[in-house]
Amino acid sequence: MARAAAAISGVYLASKSVSGSEGSGSFNAARHEGMLTSPDKGNDLIVTCESHRQRNPHAAGAVSAPGEAEGTAAKGFASQGKAIPPWGTQRPTRREGAGGRETSLSFASRLYPREEFLVTPKAARSAMSFDYDFRMRIGAPRPTVFERLLRIEHLSRWFCGWSRIEPKVGGAFKFGGETCLVLPEGRGWETKIDEGEVLRRFAFTWPIRGSNTRVAYDLADAPGDATLLRTTHGGMPIQTTTCGTIQDAWRMCLGNLKSIAEGRGDSIRPDHAPVTPGELRLSVLIEAPRAKVFAAFEDPAAVVHWSSGGVPDGPVQVEPRKGGTFSLDRGEVANQVQEWKQGERIVLHATRQPDQSIVFDFEEKASGTAIYFAAKGFDSHPESVLRWRGRWSDRLVCLKNFVESGSSGFLNAYRDQMKEA
Repeated sequence: MARAAAAISGVYLASKSVSGSEGSGSFNAARHEGMLTSPDKGNDLIVTCESHRQRNPHAAGAVSAPGEAEGTAAKGFASQGKAIPPWGTQRPTRREGAGGRETSLSFASRLYPREEFLVTPKAARSAMSFDYDFRMRIGAPRPTVFERLLRIEHLSRWFCGWSRIEPKVGGAFKFGGETCLVLPEGRGWETKIDEGEVLRRFAFTWPIRGSNTRVAYDLADAPGDATLLRTTHGGMPIQTTTCGTIQDAWRMCLGNLKSIAEGRGDSIRPDHAPVTPGELRLSVLIEAPRAKVFAAFEDPAAVVHWSSGGVPDGPVQVEPRKGGTFSLDRGEVANQVQEWKQGERIVLHATRQPDQSIVFDFEEKASGTAIYFAAKGFDSHPESVLRWRGRWSDRLVCLKNFVESGSSGFLNAYRDQMKEA
């Protein structure tokens, strides 16, 4: 294997040929001006990243060639919706994070016109914008997390469907696909990297609906060879999109980033497919035994953690028995347990709306435990269904991270992650 070098240094970007589970590629060293720089470190960054890779087999081994390179998901890594086998013989194969229907983006646009969700009313457009601030602890070294932010084969597992990137200040960053936070207006989004410091900071301008929004990632070392990641997205002209709220979509993305940076699989992604009025279905594969996954629903301390992402917004009520109360959030209607079948099934009904139900089915798989989530009987308006799809998708990603790693990862409360500017 050729000598590896996959860091972005102050003078050049280098790569190697690799083989392994995360795909392969060849790499040529080339000089660039204006690269993301790290003052006074020079070529030491290459040695640092190579030494890190030898310690961490999950670190990336190939980067895109200098200039633009396009990539999709690394071969061998399936999305959650495709990774989980159908539940029983009558269940259809589930698409990623959706209810089992493959629907074109054009059909989605016809059924739910973008203006309904994506455009702020004209009278308030100039005065209203939203700022997002997410703080997370990731159990992986800073070089590993930084690579997951920039490398195309990783971006397709947590941020977008495909991407092209010139990893330098002033470089173009193009991305698109059905798993973006907001569906591209054309083939893809065309953004520009406007700030960067190797292994510590990366920021880009993202024009959305006529507003130059800005995304920034700041990384710092944390005890235990971990990383503190702060993600901000400022100047957003919209709060809701065709996959739910922007906040929940970002939380899904960052939850997947945490998972793949820690060497685990990705899971539910933002889903823009049309919803069925009054009905919602999701599925997630958790890399843990069924007993451990089910226990995360029985322990109030566990439930309050994963349902909030790590920082509770209020108490939860968990009475794991038929007739007991199961309530996740003080802003939600309390649920009564209709069925609690140990290790297999949980059925909840809203106390004030008996036609509203939530079902969790647990099924052992070769690689872990599949959870099949179904909800029905709630407000049939598309906006309501989309909101709940996004909210529960985020919760299931948080549940996966909690069961597999012991923490959902977020360090600031849900209510503090978005504010109107």
